[in-house]
Order: sequence, then structure tokens, then C-alpha cells
Amino acid sequence: MRKSICIFILILFAVSLFADIKNKEQSDLSLQEKFNLANKELVDAILKKRIVFTGFSLAISPRIYLGLVKVNKFDNRIREDIFYLHGFYYRKLQVYGIALKSNYFKEYRTGLFTSLIIGIDYSHFPLLSLNPGGSTGGTHWMDLAIPTIALGLGYSFQIGDDSYLRISLDAGFKIFLSNLNVTFVF
Repeated sequence: MRKSICIFILILFAVSLFADIKNKEQSDLSLQEKFNLANKELVDAILKKRIVFTGFSLAISPRIYLGLVKVNKFDNRIREDIFYLHGFYYRKLQVYGIALKSNYFKEYRTGLFTSLIIGIDYSHFPLLSLNPGGSTGGTHWMDLAIPTIALGLGYSFQIGDDSYLRISLDAGFKIFLSNLNVTFVF
């Protein structure tokens, strides 16, 4: 139950990042009008193919990523907020998660960047047990939910109009201490 509540709260937080209210005039809109406006902006952005995030990691902690990107431009800096789901399944080891990753760039979305990752990972795996008697007992399983807080460093290559290939390494407090990622933003 706690896992479901935590995931629900994270989803609400991430959705709120994508629901920008442009000005005070829009605050007078009804809830249905605000919902329709937010959906229209999201659909328009997806149709422009500028906010999809996908990637994989085959090195330290194998995973597949899929998410949405919101680009925030400041005076001479750019911040990308990426809300994504990730997962890995191999035989009996399972790792799933939800996270918010913020990439920080200087003036352009290419070149060296830093990142901050906050999320939660859920893992289901067999426990290793030593049995000195040699008898075979049943396999014991462990479910584990761990918050993720990590810092990263990466490099971004532009491969097309608003399309990027990124290689990054992150480390921090998570199920696997670090990860090497190859991601695409298009």
C-alpha cells in the first residue's frame, strides 16, 4: 500500500511539472478548461516530436528507459526535466522504477552537462542462502523499494533538429550505486 501511495505522489508531482499556467488570466478558467488546455499542450508537444526520451544501459545496471522531457530556458542556462519510467527483467531479477532527472546545460543542449536524479526503485530478487547441510530448501524472495538520489555527468551530441544522443554516468544512493547510460531525446 505504501509503495502505491509513493508512486501515486511521484506521478502527481511529475504531471504538475508539465502543467504550466501561462498567465493569471488562465487561473480564472474552470477545472475542465484547465485540464483540456494542459492536454492540448502535451499533445502538441508530442506531435512536434520534441519531448520523447528513451534509452538503455547495458553496463553497470542494465535498464530500458522511456519518458517525457520538459525544457526550461533561463538567461544563459538550460534545464531539462525528464520524467521517466525504467525497468529491467532477467530471469528472476526484476528492477522497476520511476524518476525525475534534471539535466543542466550552459547555453545549448549539446556538450558537457550535469544531472540530478530523484526517484524510487522497486526490486524483486532471490535471496542467496548458505545451507551447510546441503539440503535444498525453497527459494526465498525479497522485495525492496529504495529511494534514488544520484548526481551525474554526461555529454550530449546533436544528431538532428531537436534530437540528441547522450552518454552519461551517474552515481549516488540507489539499488546499484552507479550507472552508465546511452539515451536519445527526440
